[in-house]
Amino acid sequence: MLLYWCLTPADMLFRHAGLVIPPPTEIELPIRLAAFAVAMIPLGALIVGLLSARRCFGCFATGRIFSSDAARSLRGFALGVGASALLQPIAGAALSLLLSGLSPTHTRSLVLNIGSDTLLSLLFAAMVAIIAGVLVEAADVAAENDQFV
Repeated sequence: MLLYWCLTPADMLFRHAGLVIPPPTEIELPIRLAAFAVAMIPLGALIVGLLSARRCFGCFATGRIFSSDAARSLRGFALGVGASALLQPIAGAALSLLLSGLSPTHTRSLVLNIGSDTLLSLLFAAMVAIIAGVLVEAADVAAENDQFV
C-alpha cells in the first residue's frame, strides 16, 4: 500500500479517488504519506478485527468453544469488520478533499462512495455480532452448568 501511494502517478491517484478535476503534475512526498495514513485507517480497523478472529479460532482449537474469550474475540472481529466498513467511505471522502486541494484549478471536491461492498461488509459484521451475542449466552449457560458439576 505504501508503494502504491509513493509510486502511482498523480493522474491515476485522482482517478482512483473519483476526482474528475485536473491533477497536479506531481504530488509531493509529505502529501503522499498523509494520503497513505488516511487510507490505512480502515485497513487498521480490519487488521484489529482479524487479530480478534485469530484469538477466537485459537479458543476453538483448544476446545474452548463456549468460552467468554471466544465470544469476546468473535465480537471483536465483528466490530473490526464493521468499523472498517464504516470508515472506508469516510477515509475516501478525506482523501478526495486532501487530493483535490492539490489541483491547479484550486477546486475542492468531496467524493463520498458507499457501494454494495460497504453494505455487504456491514451486513456481515452485524450477522457475526449477533452470532457472538448468542455465543456469549451459550458461554454463560456453560459456565452455569460447570458450577453444578
